[in-house]
Amino acid sequence: LGAVYDPFCHEMWTATTHEPAKLNGEEIHVSKRSSLSETVVSVGFAKLQANLNLSMNAMMKLTSHVRKIRIMGSAALDLAYVASGRLDMYLEAGVRLWDIAAGGFILERAGGSFHRILIPNGEPETYKLIASNGLFLDELKDYLGTSFE
Repeated sequence: LGAVYDPFCHEMWTATTHEPAKLNGEEIHVSKRSSLSETVVSVGFAKLQANLNLSMNAMMKLTSHVRKIRIMGSAALDLAYVASGRLDMYLEAGVRLWDIAAGGFILERAGGSFHRILIPNGEPETYKLIASNGLFLDELKDYLGTSFE
């Protein structure tokens, strides 16, 4: 089971292993946008300077190749927004497992992809993360290079 709640908008995203992802009880799916140039991207920023630099560099590389970049400030909501098609991608370096576990599960149940790599920097359960609708991951990796591998 995964659940993310936005108390300001009274929205609840949920998913189980036996049911599709839902928003307030209605089934949701990721967006169908397949071109990176049409995507709306959210970028998260961690506190550790090295991770902050990774996210900032990724954002700078993507700025001229995507439609819009947003900064929401909540990993769980970023993932829920990708799951429901409001965003096409979310990336962050230095995000903690407990901030992304529920949202990542919901995203996968909504048809998206959730790619994370453990960062060996001494902080427990800290990851580089790319979450998307799954339709442009190869194109995205071309722009980001090895920084998010």
